[in-house]
Amino acid sequence: MLLEVDRSKKTISDTETLRFVIEGIFERPITGEVAKLFRLLEWQAHPLTVHAIENLDLPQAAVRGAVRRTSRGYPSDDIVEIALGLMTRFREEFRAIASSWRGPRTLLKRAVMEDNP
Repeated sequence: MLLEVDRSKKTISDTETLRFVIEGIFERPITGEVAKLFRLLEWQAHPLTVHAIENLDLPQAAVRGAVRRTSRGYPSDDIVEIALGLMTRFREEFRAIASSWRGPRTLLKRAVMEDNP
């Protein structure tokens, strides 16, 4: 019980911690832009905790996202799959955040901005 309380209160405040949490959930290293996924998620889960991440069911989101990624011809990328899998819940929010990203258009930004239901 105490562990559950800890998990619900400890805030994930940086990209490396998010990577560690996701790799723990997936039980393997992950690929893709974790920093940008962090930016997407920190606006959706307040506070962003391990418990909040677990409640998003990232493995199932990745399964849904893999189908969408493959159908669009994108290369394999764990973060893109997670984002595409969460688009049904956070479509407008993810698009608004991704549209503010500056610099070259990355695979994750392209996937978020071009995703259609």
